Amino acid sequence: MKKILTIALILLNSVFLLGQTVGKVNSVEDPAKISSVAVELIENLGGAAVETIYKNCKEILENTPGATDGVYVIDPDGEGAIEPFDCYCDMTTDGGGWTLVTVHSDDGQANWTFNNRSLFYDDIFIGSINQPHLDYKGQGMVQLNFYDVLALHAPSGVWAAYYNVGNGSSSLGSRITNFPFPNCTTSSGCTMSSGTLAVSGTSLCNTNLFFNIGDYDGENLPYCANISNQFNNATYGPAWSVNQNNGCPFDDPGTHSSLGPNIQSIDTEQSAIGFGRAIDGNTGTAGTGANHMKIFVR
Repeated sequence: MKKILTIALILLNSVFLLGQTVGKVNSVEDPAKISSVAVELIENLGGAAVETIYKNCKEILENTPGATDGVYVIDPDGEGAIEPFDCYCDMTTDGGGWTLVTVHSDDGQANWTFNNRSLFYDDIFIGSINQPHLDYKGQGMVQLNFYDVLALHAPSGVWAAYYNVGNGSSSLGSRITNFPFPNCTTSSGCTMSSGTLAVSGTSLCNTNLFFNIGDYDGENLPYCANISNQFNNATYGPAWSVNQNNGCPFDDPGTHSSLGPNIQSIDTEQSAIGFGRAIDGNTGTAGTGANHMKIFVR
């Protein structure tokens, strides 16, 4: 109903404006002309009212087989308080149906910093859906309930999907903010369900996805938990366990496996691009957005 009312208000405003122009004959309003315009607009409204808007990209794909990658309109809560919004859908990777929620890019901007870590869960949205290689956070990050997560790196094309990270009752932003920080539990990782990400020949400790991880730095659990230590490069948000120079697990995730935040450089966005640095995949020109990671949910 809220969609119909929104469209109706727009159309009624159009009727009023048209009535001021086409509905005047020698400065006297012609009711018949205004009426005909109104009827035509209401007929158009009838057509718009029956258009189906789905809750997420997965529903679009299920109801429109053969749907291609691109920008669609979704409404996560149907007739609830959330208004429909544009999102980018990946309809091909790992069966498709993925809704883009964030992009973390080496684009010369400093959005995904430790001081800005609330971007992972607040209602501030950045970037443009029409420039998906630059820093971006869409409404789906906090307004779309999810099960699965997909990390897609560019320019390497390497991707990793993780199933059942969520339970379908809350958003990825909620999942992150409710996770402990710093997370020093090495068994807390989400196992990769599908993808091309591999440990062989890289500095990855494994292909698991973690959240809010601290820095072991070759030491122990108390060291990892001590974020006041000047050498503890803890991160916030999604990250991977890597070995920079002191062995696995969790060796300097803030600088070498984060999606930007590093507690030691709170206003600087790190350019690891998730697992991009670990797989030597950041081969694009620095500062241009060529190196970036898209995070999707479904």
